[in-house]
Amino acid sequence: MAYATQTDLEALVSSNLLVLVSDDNADKAADTSVVTAALDDATAQIDAALVSRGIYTVPVTSPGTYLKGLCCRLAVKYLCSVRRPAMASVIPETVRDLWKSAEADLVAIRRGELIVTEALSTTSSPLGISTESEADRGWADAELF
Repeated sequence: MAYATQTDLEALVSSNLLVLVSDDNADKAADTSVVTAALDDATAQIDAALVSRGIYTVPVTSPGTYLKGLCCRLAVKYLCSVRRPAMASVIPETVRDLWKSAEADLVAIRRGELIVTEALSTTSSPLGISTESEADRGWADAELF
């Protein structure tokens, strides 16, 4: 399941742009299947970056605002440059900036420079320190001294 929805994507880019890059049947509406494919592709890219660090559990079951936004920004790239490469020259610079920032975020995640807290495993932290509670470890009732 994708980390964002078509509604999330529509909140990021204009409906005109979305129709322009996804309307395959010329009905002047964004094609849901095309948008879904873009969001799925973006989610796969995010998961690959997260897994490369070894501290994240994927898929993320409850993606928050950051992952939804990252997913949408990557989906814009897929829609504008992969599906419609001939249109890349007419895509506004502000839209291109969206996907460039998303690509930079993926690199930062892979390098460990950007920690996505909403995707952290419940048993690890970016520092490699366990985040299990004492009860999870069986220490809750233990007498230490």
